[in-house]
Amino acid sequence: MTVSGVSGADTARAGSIVIINGAGFATGPFDNSVSVGGVTAQVLAATSTQLQVRLPVTAAMPCLATGPQPLRITSAGRSAETSLLLRVARRISLAKGESLNLLDAEDSWCHEYVSADGEPARYAMAVINTDRTLGNAAGFQVRASSVGGSMPSVASGMQADANAAGKATAQSSTGPVLSPRARTALDQARSANAAHHEHLEREQARIASTQPAANLWRAQRRDPGTVGASVASTANGIAEGQMVARFGMYHSCADAAPINARVIYAGSRIVVLEDAAWQRAGSMDAELRAIGEEFDAVMFPLLIANVGNPLALDALMNGDGRITMLMSDYVNRTAPGTAGYVTTCNLYPRSTFANSNEDELFYVRTPHAGESPTAWRRTMRSTVLHEAKHLVSFAERMSRGEGLEVPWLEESTARIAEELYARTFANNSAWKSNTGWGESVQCEVYECDGRPLMMWKHISVLHDFMAGADTLTPLGRVSNSDHTWYASGWSLVRWVIDHYAVNEGAFLRDLVRGGAGVSGVELLEARTGRPAAELLAEWSLATMVDDRPGFTPARATLSMPSWNVPQLMAGLASAFGTRYQVSPLKVRELGGNAQLSVPQLRGFAASHV
Repeated sequence: MTVSGVSGADTARAGSIVIINGAGFATGPFDNSVSVGGVTAQVLAATSTQLQVRLPVTAAMPCLATGPQPLRITSAGRSAETSLLLRVARRISLAKGESLNLLDAEDSWCHEYVSADGEPARYAMAVINTDRTLGNAAGFQVRASSVGGSMPSVASGMQADANAAGKATAQSSTGPVLSPRARTALDQARSANAAHHEHLEREQARIASTQPAANLWRAQRRDPGTVGASVASTANGIAEGQMVARFGMYHSCADAAPINARVIYAGSRIVVLEDAAWQRAGSMDAELRAIGEEFDAVMFPLLIANVGNPLALDALMNGDGRITMLMSDYVNRTAPGTAGYVTTCNLYPRSTFANSNEDELFYVRTPHAGESPTAWRRTMRSTVLHEAKHLVSFAERMSRGEGLEVPWLEESTARIAEELYARTFANNSAWKSNTGWGESVQCEVYECDGRPLMMWKHISVLHDFMAGADTLTPLGRVSNSDHTWYASGWSLVRWVIDHYAVNEGAFLRDLVRGGAGVSGVELLEARTGRPAAELLAEWSLATMVDDRPGFTPARATLSMPSWNVPQLMAGLASAFGTRYQVSPLKVRELGGNAQLSVPQLRGFAASHV
């Protein structure tokens, strides 16, 4: 038996039909055995001089670079072998800046990259787990074979690019050495809301298991004899210096602590209360009054214009058009590690929850031991806006009988609200202005103009997310100590708004209000009109390639228009030395003939290669 050649195509494709020419073949198709690359092919027809063969489909073949593969024919105990130029992988040729989403298994399992100009090339790849449940992890392996020369180092190349991107910023941003106390205060601010996840889950469950608050308020108004008089309805006459009785609640509406509070500030949109039993009560009137004044002048208008109305339930509650902030060491004792919180207990009538304050109220902590009133206010000003945003979300949704947002997106939009607050300060740039270190976080860290801590929390925690990206996820915490999801969730939502919002405020208001029975990732899909896998893929790759010197992505979505993240990370590194890296993103290098394995990639997470 002899083989004289194979016809059908210059380069055969897996799954295609080829003709093997020769002599001495069996005339029955099933009497001939053909394999290519060691995988059995299907003989469709046979004569003594010709075999018609369907090659194995791609899924049946190992992942092979295009090239000659052994073709073996066996018939009646005789065999012959030749070679076949075979293409198994999907061939991809991308010019500099171009990208491609491979979002199904058939497309993504095997591909080969061919340099568009024939020169050695580097590729940035985000391998993603599109599952929308953070606990649904999956492992993967990437095997590579480089043809035609050695591969440049991806990881070291990215490090060099990041150093170049941040060099000018790092040199110009050096400030005085931070004291240990200052660093401690910054670290406390980074993790001040770490306990929120469980709290928000409890609030979600309460709303889901209780009659809609709006209906309960309407029923109470129709029945004047209902037990429980509205606290808020008497607030019109509230005066600074007055003592008022309130309840502290955290774990449940039934587990309440009475608080005797003094009115520090009674403004047009907020009433500020201080727990009179706190050992330093009376020492912070100026700071608390300043927070109240700033809320009336800056924060409330910002919320109404961009986020929603924290008083959406107020008319039904017979309120006075103001929210309440209560500072108490009840927060420090009951929810250590928490800067502030909102509970839905207070948005129900007392006929439902007897301890309800019947008020749009949020709680904030008192200063830590050794923390001055000025340092407390520096940390807490953005927290006030953050908690007021939670009030917006709760009140807006409860006024319409909607369920609460899932924790990760609820917190992410609260962080967006803090970002909008940061823009109200001098030198902070407008939407999509690629803001760097010098225009934002530098003055927060070094206290150069009296601004509070705002974007510091976002950027420093984003650094930690990037350093462990393929072990973390924006969908929530992976351990009790994990708070990186605040920053990664913020980054994802910021990226979505930058690329899919026509009007930033209108888009954010729609996210906060929810609706249509969807939440979380599904809500992002609904508001963008894009599948979640595509959003994850492009945000993940943008995290890797945005603002690289000399690189402009052809696809606009591979950018972070509002923030220059490499500059921000370079600024952190310049201020804190070994604590932060210029290029923190965990990038797994793959070059030459090698393989890498990631044993566990969490749901809605990416590994960068």
